This record gives sequence, structure tokens and C-alpha cells, in this order.
Amino acid sequence: MKIPNASPSGIIVNFETRCSRYFHPRVLEYVLRNEALSLARNNVSTSGLNVKSQCLKDKLMQLSSSILSCASCLQSSTVARIFHAFSKLEFSQKELYEELSEHFDFESANAKTLSIVLKSFANHPESLKHVKDGFLMNICNNIVATISTAVSYDLTIYATSIPKLIYQKECSKIMDELPNKKFYAKRLISSLRAVYENVLERVTEIIDADQNSFKSFELALVLESIYYMGYCNISVKKALIDNFKSIISSSPNAISETSKLLSLIPSPTYVKENISSRQLQYEVTRLDKNLAEWIILYLKPHLSDLTCSELVFIASACNRLRLWSPDDFAIKFAISCHELLDEKLKPHTLSQLLCYFLRRYETSVNREVSYQKNQSDLGSLLSLSRVSQLCANIGEALYKHAQNEFSDEEIKIIDKIVKIASLARAKRSFTSLRLYTN
Repeated sequence: MKIPNASPSGIIVNFETRCSRYFHPRVLEYVLRNEALSLARNNVSTSGLNVKSQCLKDKLMQLSSSILSCASCLQSSTVARIFHAFSKLEFSQKELYEELSEHFDFESANAKTLSIVLKSFANHPESLKHVKDGFLMNICNNIVATISTAVSYDLTIYATSIPKLIYQKECSKIMDELPNKKFYAKRLISSLRAVYENVLERVTEIIDADQNSFKSFELALVLESIYYMGYCNISVKKALIDNFKSIISSSPNAISETSKLLSLIPSPTYVKENISSRQLQYEVTRLDKNLAEWIILYLKPHLSDLTCSELVFIASACNRLRLWSPDDFAIKFAISCHELLDEKLKPHTLSQLLCYFLRRYETSVNREVSYQKNQSDLGSLLSLSRVSQLCANIGEALYKHAQNEFSDEEIKIIDKIVKIASLARAKRSFTSLRLYTN
């Protein structure tokens, strides 16, 4: 390990290295931090972590020994960066994490440092087993104390990390293994929820002061966290959604951000406890459906550019939320989905598309019947008839694709889904379509 030239400041003891006897203490921090970040950067890629490399394991053990020897001297920002690098490498050593958490300088930790630490534990919950008792609780308390100084990126990290720590299966398993799990884990989760409330309140304060303070991807991530947490504060949620709508058009990734958000909007649930609870749930559902309908209209001009997964997000949301899609949208969506027939579709993908066109066909047919009863003009009736015919044809094509590409078991699953969807509408199915419009 090479130490850069620096003015002599004092003797650093208990550090095994071949470097000069005299160097500035901060140089040591700089080297250790950069070595950890370099290992993470060079050994983690989109294809996964290079955990099988014995060379990497040796370097990590050597580095952790060096960090351990001076753990009590490290600044909080350096410790945060080390946690972040090791979380990427999925590495945590009990003795090292105990020392780093025990000597963590909370007084000097700013919002950025705390956000990095929280993100590290959310991404690698295994390390929670090795920190000192109460460390994460102290992180929560300091987040609340420094939240007025947090910038948009820090608040976004808080908002996305807390749902992971509460709801991720790996985190829940670790929480159960903590000492005094029944008391401490419950208290910790309660603290995390309180921090989350403070974070969203701070986000709305910043947005009220300046609508351009958050970037679109940050707001998208905050909104995603709201759906993960099941957050039901109408005023806060509405403020975030309104701000998201106003700035999303300037984002280079607007399509992916909106389609991902659409996939997270849950199906409506209605409680039966009391009138106020029901009223709150109705308002939440109405707000969610309005957002979903806005996203669908926003994506309409871009349907030809959407990927298969993004098209499925739309179909799934329409099925789940029982959304109405305009005729011109249904036509463009049908054309885009027809092009997918040349690809290898998964059963879940095909079933969602199939259900959408089944529901849309039924809606069109019902409207045709209504138009006939009211003796509406022939042009409108023919237009509706064409939409019905198109939806039916795409549905038939998707079902034939399933018969040709899928196994018998997979087709049974699709048949079951289609049957449920058809019973929920007008008791028709694509396997027995007889259009009177022919």
C-alpha cells in the first residue's frame, strides 16, 4: 500500500505497512477509503460480483486488518465510504464492523454521511448483525437532528433506504436475529417509520419553497418509496405527485420513470372499520387512479418506443386498477403489442396483455350496445365496432401465440387467468369470441 508524500505530523502506531514512519493521519484515511472504493468499483459490474476471486478475498482481508488497526481514528465520512464500498462487495467482518460502529463520530456526521451509512445497511443487511447495539438507532436520531441540512439527494436516499430496512426479507430475517429482538427490532422499526415521516415533511417543505429543487428521478424514487411504505398522508402525497407531473417532461428518462411508477400503484383496498378510515382510503385510491390515468395519457405518444416490460406495466395497471383507456390509446397500444408476437413472451407477460384486451373488448361491446339503444349516429357506432374488432383480434393472436409457444401447464395458468377476467366482466372469453360486428 503506497502512501502519498505528505508533511510529517506525528507517529501513527499499530498500523502494519511498509510506508514511512511519519505521515499525516488524514493521508492514511484517504488511502484506506480509496482502496476500499477501488476494490468495489473494479470487482462489481452489471454481470454480478466477482466473489469467487481468491485475490479479492485476500485484498479484503488485508484491507480490513489495516482499517481495524486505526478504526478509532477514522472520521465519520471515511467510515461511511468504507461501509458503502463493503456493502457493494457484500463483505462484512464482525470485529471490523463492531470497532467502526463503536468509534463512529456522530457529532461530526453530516446528512450526506448518514445517508451513505443508511444506504449501505439497506443494500447489505447482513452487516447489521455485526454493528454495536443501538448503532442504527443512533443513526435514526441523528438523521432527525440534521434533517434541516439535508439536500434533495440525501432525502431521496433516506426515503428509498428505509422501506428496504423495514420490508426487505433479508432485513426482516436479520432483525429477528438481533439481541432482544422482540423489543429492539420493534423499537427500531418504529424509529425508522418516524424518520420516514420527518423525511417526507422535509421534502414537501423544500418543494413548497422551490418546485425545481428535486430532480424528476429523485421525486420518482420518493414516490416509489411511498407505495412501498403504504403511506397515506393525502396532502404530502398530492404535493409530491403534482410536482412530479410538472417536472417530468424535462427528464431524459421520463418514459422509464413514469412506467416504473405505474407498476407500483397498488390495487384499491377498502377497509370497513369506520367512516373516516373508509373516506381516507377512498381519497388515496382516487389519487392513485388519477396518477395512473395521467401516466397512461402521458405515455400515449410514446407507445411505439416502449419496451415489452413497459407495455406490460401499462396492461397490468389497467387490469389492477380497472382503468379506462381511450379508444385512440387502445388502438396504438394494440399495434405496439402486436409487434411483440415476434418475440419470446413469458406466460405472465402474455396473460397481462391478454386480460387487458379482454377487458377492453368487453367495454367496447357494452358501449356499442348502449349506442344502439340510444340510436346514436352510425359513424360513432362503426368507430366503436372497429375498436372491439381490433381488441378481439389481438386477443386471439396472443392466445394462439401461447398455444404455440407454451407448455400445457403454462396454458392452463393463462386459461385460469382469462376465465377469472372474463367472469369479472361480461362472462365471455377469448376462446369463444363471436363478434356480432362481423
